[in-house]
Amino acid sequence: QILKRLIVIAIPITLGVSVFTLTSLIDTAMIMNQLAGLGYEEHVRSGMFGYLNRAVTMFNVPPTIVAAISVSVVPAISAALAEKHNAAAASTAKSALRITMLFSFPCAVGMCVLASPILQLIYNDSSYSFLLNVMALAVAFVTIVQTGNAILQSYGKVWTPVINMSIGGA
Repeated sequence: QILKRLIVIAIPITLGVSVFTLTSLIDTAMIMNQLAGLGYEEHVRSGMFGYLNRAVTMFNVPPTIVAAISVSVVPAISAALAEKHNAAAASTAKSALRITMLFSFPCAVGMCVLASPILQLIYNDSSYSFLLNVMALAVAFVTIVQTGNAILQSYGKVWTPVINMSIGGA
């Protein structure tokens, strides 16, 4: 019974995470095909894609840190709900979202405004820093979705994040 219940919960969570990976794979193929269609040679496409990967790597830093909040909030909310402490569960969810916003919004603004110096510091090259300028604006939204998905999962709504991520990926 326990194994069956774990599988029923694990499948949608795994699918939700897989949607993100699949979307990234499709993005990579589309970008490379578009650059080829514009007439860029393969070595130029690879170089340009490398600059995008630099921006993506920097973009992924705040969500990686927020993942700790997302992981820790699930058992805390689930335990409160199991003990019928709905107010405590709601308070934990609100706190998790608040902490996520307090962390991610400054990260988004900072990465957007300081994209060139950040890339210069990390990679000793700030070429194509506009990619990080644009991507940084999404940091706050991605982290809120990440924490929101964890909250939904802790409330037993394991399919809602899968559906939302699929729609967003499309």
